[in-house]
Amino acid sequence: MSEPSEGVKLQEPRIRDFVAVGAGPHSLAVVSRLLETKSRFYTDHDLTTKRKYYQEVDEETKPLDVVVVDPAGSWLARWHSAFDQMKIKFLRSPVTAHPDPFEDTSLLSFASSQKRESELLPIDNLFFRTGNETKTSKSRQTEHRSRKAKQKESFNQVDEKFFRRPSTPLFRQFCDELIERYNLKDIVYKASVTKLEPIFDDAVASQDSDDESEDSSESGSETDSDDDDHYVRQPRLKKKPSHFRLYLSDGTEILTKRVLLATGLTLSNVPDWAEAALAEAGSALPARICHSDNLWITGASAPALYDRRVLVVGSGLSSCHLALTATSYNASKVLLVARKQLQAKQFDIDLNWMGRFKQYQLSKFWQTTNWKKRLQMIRQARGGGSVAPDILQDVRDFSEQNPERLEVWENAEVACIESLPHPTEPSRHVWKVQFKNSDRVEEVDYIWLATGRKRDACSEPLFKDLYEHFPIHVEGGLPAVDIDLRWRSGVEVYVTGAYASLQVGPEALNLAGAKAASERIYTGIVGGVGGDENIFSILGDSND
Repeated sequence: MSEPSEGVKLQEPRIRDFVAVGAGPHSLAVVSRLLETKSRFYTDHDLTTKRKYYQEVDEETKPLDVVVVDPAGSWLARWHSAFDQMKIKFLRSPVTAHPDPFEDTSLLSFASSQKRESELLPIDNLFFRTGNETKTSKSRQTEHRSRKAKQKESFNQVDEKFFRRPSTPLFRQFCDELIERYNLKDIVYKASVTKLEPIFDDAVASQDSDDESEDSSESGSETDSDDDDHYVRQPRLKKKPSHFRLYLSDGTEILTKRVLLATGLTLSNVPDWAEAALAEAGSALPARICHSDNLWITGASAPALYDRRVLVVGSGLSSCHLALTATSYNASKVLLVARKQLQAKQFDIDLNWMGRFKQYQLSKFWQTTNWKKRLQMIRQARGGGSVAPDILQDVRDFSEQNPERLEVWENAEVACIESLPHPTEPSRHVWKVQFKNSDRVEEVDYIWLATGRKRDACSEPLFKDLYEHFPIHVEGGLPAVDIDLRWRSGVEVYVTGAYASLQVGPEALNLAGAKAASERIYTGIVGGVGGDENIFSILGDSND
C-alpha cells in the first residue's frame, strides 16, 4: 500500500480539471480511464506493445490537473486495511474485474507475466464441459437437455480461466503497478470533503437561457403510472454551475470544474436495538459495540480478543469473515447470529448476469425505462446477503470441529442488549443479549454488526448537498443519474459505485461495475467525440 501523498499542493488558488472524492477501486478505475486515452482504439497488434503506447501518452499529451481527496491519503488504504485485518486470501470477484482500463484480461496477463498463475483460485462446480465424450445416444440427449436447461446459470468450460479469483497479494500488486503506470501516487490529498458547493457564473447562466426548455438526458422523474414506461424530461436548469467548491476537513478549499463522487455507501444500517449503544460507544477503538464499516479503520489495530466472547450479527459475507477473524484472534467464543439461513452464492449477483448471458440481461435492463422496474431487477439479481461457498464451508467446518469456539445460529434475531458490570471484574463490562422468540440469554464482551449499509442519496453526505441544489428523481434511495452517470445534464458531478446502479445495473457496486462506470464517465466528459480528440484536449485547457 502506498504511503500518504506528500506531492499534492493545494495552496495555489486555481480551478482544477477534475477532483475525485474517495481513493477506492472505483475512483482508481475512473482516474485511470481518464488518463488512458487510446485503450478503445487498440488492435490485436497494439495489445502486444501497450508499454510503448503508455510511454507515448506520457510524452505527447498535456498532463491533467487531477486531485483525489481521501481521509487516508493513499490509494485503496481502507480496502487493504480491511483485507489485511480479516486475513482475506482471495477476492470474491473474478480475475476480469479490476480497475485497469486497458483490457479485461490485463490482470490475467499480469499473473502470467509474474508466473503467479497459482494465485488464481479456480471455482468448482460452476462450469460444464462440452467435449464429445463417449456416451450412449440416450444419455447424450438427456445431458443435452439438462445442460440447455441450466445454461442461463452456468458457464462453458472455455470460460473457466476468466472466472478464477485472484489472491489478495496479487490484486494488490496489480493495483500498485497501475498506480505507478499512470503516476497516480502523488495526486492523493489526505482529508475528508465536508461540503460540496456549486459556483454559478453569470455568463454561463445567460448562455443557458438560450438552451432548450427540457433536459435531454435520461435522468429525471418518471410518470406516476407503472405501466407508462418512459422518462419524464426534467425542466432545464435556470442556472448551470460553472464549477464547484469543495470544503475539506483541514480547512482547505478546492475549486474544480468536474467532480467524481466515489465515496461508496457511508450510511451504516444499524438495528434498532443497537442504535443507542452504538451512539454512546462513539468512534474510539476498540469499541465494545461497533459496525463493521468502522471496525477496521485504517491504522487501527485489532482489539485484544484473547479470552473474550464476541457476538457477530449478520447473514452476509462480512459476517462470516468477521466470525473467522475473531477466532483467529483467539476469542474464547464467537456466536454468529443470522436472521435467515446463510446462503451460499459464488458471486453476490446471480450467475445469469455474468459470463455469456451478461449482455443479454443488461440489454433487458437498459431497455426497461421505468425506474421502479429497474430497481426491482437490481434487487432480484442481488438477492440480499450471501456468502462465497468456500468461506461458508470454512465457517461450517470450524464450527463443527470447534463448537465451543464458534457457533452459528441461523434464523435468529437479537431483541435487546444491556450493559452490565462483569461479575468478577468490576472495571469491566459485558453485554447481556436477549433474543426474539427465545429464552436464551448470552453475555458477550464485544458486538460486531455486519448488517450492511443504507442506500439513501437524500441523506448521504455530499449527495445531500447536491440534491438540495439540483433535485432529481430518487428511486429506492438511488439517484436517477443520467446515462453518463452525470448527476444531471449541466451539472458536472459524476457518480460511481452503488449510487450508479439505476444506470449501470446490479454489478454497479462491484469491481466489474467500477470499470463499466469508468467507461460511461469517460464518454460523458469527452461527449462522444472520436478521431484524434481525447480527454486531454477536453479537460486540459480548463485553466487557460
